[in-house]
Parts: sequence; C-alpha cells; structure tokens
Amino acid sequence: MTLAIAIWPQPLDPLHSSVFSALVAALPLILILVLMGGLRKSGLFASACGLAAAGLLAMFIWQMPFALLLWSTAYAVAAYGLSR
Repeated sequence: MTLAIAIWPQPLDPLHSSVFSALVAALPLILILVLMGGLRKSGLFASACGLAAAGLLAMFIWQMPFALLLWSTAYAVAAYGLSR
C-alpha cells in the first residue's frame, strides 16, 4: 500500500510581514514557557498544548494540509520522542 502525499509549498511569509510571521511562529514556544514557568504546569501538559497550538497555526496560518500535519507529527514522535 502506497500513500501519495501532495507537494505543499511552504509559505515563508504567510502574513505578508516577516515581523508578524515570526511573532506568530513563536506563539507555541511562548505558550510552553508561560504554562511551565508562569502557571507551573507539567512539561507533558505544556508540550501537548504547544503541539496543539503549532498544529493549529500550521493549518490555519500556513495552510498546511491536515494529512501532512499528521505525518509530520508522527515523524517527530518517532524520530525524537521514541529515541530517548
């Protein structure tokens, strides 16, 4: 069984301003830091919220297809999460 994944050209400046695009891209990291440092939540909870925020931004700001979002998340879990 082969899975065909369409080529997706990633927009580098989706908000037509490099400053705003960079600030929006930093939101998941800011969320993790606020949850862990400010609100004293666990690392697992904060990272799950950061992952969800990054996924939502990827879909709605960068227009990433949902299938590619799932594949990239699975790759990250397999490559980084399970290797430790």
